[in-house]
Amino acid sequence: MEQGYLAIALHAHLPFVRHPEYQDSLEERWLYEAITETYIPLLLTLEKLADEGLDFRLTFTVTPTLTSMLLDPFLQSRYLGRLELLIELAEKEVSRTRSQPEFQALARMYHDHFLHLRQTYTNRYKRDLVQAFRRLQERGRIEILASAATHGYLPLLSVSAPAVRTQIRLGIESYEQVFGCKPRGFWLPECGYFTGLDELLREYGIRFTILETHGITRAVPRPKYGVYAPVASPSGIVFFGRDPNSSRQVWSATEGYPGDFDYRDFYRDIAHDLDLDYIKPYVHRDGIRIDTGIKYHRVTGKTEVKEAYDPERADAKAGLHARHFLSSRRGQVEHLAARMDRKPIVAAPYDAELFGHWWYEGPRWLEYLIRAVNDGEQAVRLITFSEYLEEYTGHQIAEPCPSSWGHKGYNEVWLNDRNDWIYPHLHRAALSLEKAGAGHAQAGGPARRALNQAARELLLAQASDWAFIMNSGTMVDYAKRRTKAHLLRLHKLARQIEEMQIDQDWLSALESQDNIFARLDTAKDFTERPAVEEAVVEKAGASPAEDAAGLARPLHVVMVSPEIIPFAKTGGLADMVGSLAVALERLGARVSLILPGYRSALKDSFILEETGIRVAVPVSSRKEDVTVLRTKAGREIPVYLIRSDRYFDRDGLYGTASGDYPDNAERFVLFARAALEALHGMDPPDILHCHDWQSALAVAFLRAQPQRYPALSGTRTVLTVHNLGYQGLFRAEDWHLLNLDRRFFTPRHVESYGKINFLKAGVVFSDAITTVSGTYAEEIKTREHGFGLEGVFQERAERLVGILNGADYDVWDPATDRFIAHNYNLQEISGKQVCKADLQRHLGLSEAADVPILAVVSRLANQKGLDILRDVLDALLGRNLQFVLLGTGERRYEDHFRALPQRHPGKVAVRIAFDEALAHKIEAGADLFVMPSRYEPSGLNQFYSLKYGTIPIVRATGGLKDSIEEFDPATGSGTGFLFVPYEGRALLAAVDRALSFYPVKEKWTALMRNAMSADFSWDRSARSYLDLYRKLSR
Repeated sequence: MEQGYLAIALHAHLPFVRHPEYQDSLEERWLYEAITETYIPLLLTLEKLADEGLDFRLTFTVTPTLTSMLLDPFLQSRYLGRLELLIELAEKEVSRTRSQPEFQALARMYHDHFLHLRQTYTNRYKRDLVQAFRRLQERGRIEILASAATHGYLPLLSVSAPAVRTQIRLGIESYEQVFGCKPRGFWLPECGYFTGLDELLREYGIRFTILETHGITRAVPRPKYGVYAPVASPSGIVFFGRDPNSSRQVWSATEGYPGDFDYRDFYRDIAHDLDLDYIKPYVHRDGIRIDTGIKYHRVTGKTEVKEAYDPERADAKAGLHARHFLSSRRGQVEHLAARMDRKPIVAAPYDAELFGHWWYEGPRWLEYLIRAVNDGEQAVRLITFSEYLEEYTGHQIAEPCPSSWGHKGYNEVWLNDRNDWIYPHLHRAALSLEKAGAGHAQAGGPARRALNQAARELLLAQASDWAFIMNSGTMVDYAKRRTKAHLLRLHKLARQIEEMQIDQDWLSALESQDNIFARLDTAKDFTERPAVEEAVVEKAGASPAEDAAGLARPLHVVMVSPEIIPFAKTGGLADMVGSLAVALERLGARVSLILPGYRSALKDSFILEETGIRVAVPVSSRKEDVTVLRTKAGREIPVYLIRSDRYFDRDGLYGTASGDYPDNAERFVLFARAALEALHGMDPPDILHCHDWQSALAVAFLRAQPQRYPALSGTRTVLTVHNLGYQGLFRAEDWHLLNLDRRFFTPRHVESYGKINFLKAGVVFSDAITTVSGTYAEEIKTREHGFGLEGVFQERAERLVGILNGADYDVWDPATDRFIAHNYNLQEISGKQVCKADLQRHLGLSEAADVPILAVVSRLANQKGLDILRDVLDALLGRNLQFVLLGTGERRYEDHFRALPQRHPGKVAVRIAFDEALAHKIEAGADLFVMPSRYEPSGLNQFYSLKYGTIPIVRATGGLKDSIEEFDPATGSGTGFLFVPYEGRALLAAVDRALSFYPVKEKWTALMRNAMSADFSWDRSARSYLDLYRKLSR
């Protein structure tokens, strides 16, 4: 039976360092070294022990800056690049040391080690170390504490209440976002405490924290049991104190274990021993000799002459030291237990980077310690602080002493003549942000973005690391540059906010570079008055985003689509996504778009820029390298193109006139995966809105494999089904491409009649499913229109909603259309005759003002009703009319319609092409527009036709039924002509009804005015989408 407890706390922290502007960042290597030498070795050690069933509990802090970097695809890719260089260097070392047997085995050891790290990082952890820590916490082996947002030293920031609140609040919100639960403990940066800080911790639901020894021993009144039992402040926060004895044994440069002569020498690295010409490719590109991590010597002693490192000897010493450490703790607790009314707790906090980086054998020492604790009856048991609080609820009330774990125990490390200049600037910056926030508390759009970015810049300037580095005397210039750069950016943003002149290109660049806390409201505490405790508790579970009018911050929506106007288009899908994005932006939402980097998008005159995001996307058993380019749409909508020339550098989007590309499954698996991977390097959205089968797998991957995408754990998903006739059906043999567990290949998930169904995967996993009209939402639940998925839609009916598409009147408006011969509007429609004559000349038709033009602009596919149109075309052309067709699609239809003009010269014009300008000319110049669709989820051209006074003749299905009203000559109401049976004669009858009214000028003009008065603007549709997004985000 244990007599006391040992609580080991490992504080993992690095400052936020991310420099896409440099090919080789010296400071980013801090992260790469820590991953290689500390984080992966510790994780592997603890996972091994847990798998063996050993009983242990440890406490960790993984700070928000560190989790942000560990989850960043850009830094993940760079780390792998660094690892590849180390593997290459180790291979060279194996060859170079053949004549040096004392180093040859070490070179092989490092080579094997780096290979194992690469395999572990890419295959075992999928680059996501944060998820590995989370799994250990969920297994009950470790407890992870929250910490301040950017590790700001809170005692010296306390002159600004919003600054301290922001550090605490964002630290906790970031923790909840990453680890999926609320923290119970909070690590104070540098263990820095000031009187009153406990009240703030209590407001945010924190139960306990850890202080330096004298923070407890000098508390008032003096604690009865010193640091071996916690105290509670009057506010109720519980404080544990660091045990000086256990710390000294591990930390002390003179007495601690890491200085043992048998351990590896940290300072002796081959980067400093070997010729520069040999080592130069593996150090900094400017020739700066930085450590490689390959070290061949042991500490040896206080001498410049170092002996070769002996791993077996060092390992034995680690075991010896672990047993010595445990023996010391046993003696402590046995002595204390006899004098206390509860079991003592020995709090032993350390920097995590000590284990493996500074002290190479540290992870092995920890393993030996855990094994020793589990070996037989022990007086000491490993415990977390939360477990101790569950066992003991009553604590002595005392007011802790202001303190830190820095040299001399107070503020001197962070406030001295080498760094004190920063604090007046930090305080003025906080005041500047308070002023800007107070004047624009309800701001949305770019102003809110600027406020949030200004808060990020302040947070990054406040990091305790910069003052620490200035005090230490190493990398001082970098620390000064970072501090000044963030402060200058903040002041520039504050000026732009005050003047309401936001440089949005510059702001976007800052958001991309300093992308930490991208989904959190960083400026909140500078724009709101402090909330009472009840309000804080209530908001803890609130949605991270409010409405775009409103209030916390603009809702961030990322839409993933295989085509978007003007970058790539085969049909109405491209129009819908591009138009909806612009309308959402106009309503105040923050929108980003992702589509494939097709040849058409890369070769046209779009201004594309590198994002610095490069990801290795898993497709089957291999990785495909993908780069992400950036351009923009609308006013400030970022558009990200997934570039993979192997898959997307082709003439067509999905295939040729002969059929689909045979590798479409592979292409759009890559696209869906790459979209999710790219989001790790961007601002995680509140809503991920995917369109059609080509992007539906993104939803499935996100929900079926959440451990791969922890940054998107709070993202809600929407899938829009534009056309159920296209589902993305592929052979079951292609399952390996998806890298999904085989258990998902069932009728409940992705399988559909023996095939992989990409669209079904999205439908099954989405939080909401939309279709593009109310009628179509009902139709797809029927056998006639469900295409085999009617049962799935019936089962998910509560999550299914129909939102009718709209028309982009910025593009489709005869009053402003730049493609047509003469602009016109509802008040003055005579210009339409000018456009008609222009269209007839342009297409080689006979110029006849009194002959109606019947037009088709469509994808040439069976769904569009071209079979029944073809069947009655000869009869139709027997009427007094002209016929115009524009489109591309199935070869049988292309060939059939291409032959018509020769048989009907002057009466028929056909263009087998995608021609945006001609489509506008047709809408303006035609009199009638026919859409005889077998089914039509929404349709767009009927909206355009209405606006241009070109009367639609449509089949009553889907969105056509929802948007066109049959003309009633008795009342003068109605906007077009409909037919119901899917038959050529029904279509012909509807055309004849229209033709019967065409010569009657008064009725035809009234019909035109009805049509042009109809409002199907995208704002109406966008508001419905916003309502849905808000509902999901609550």
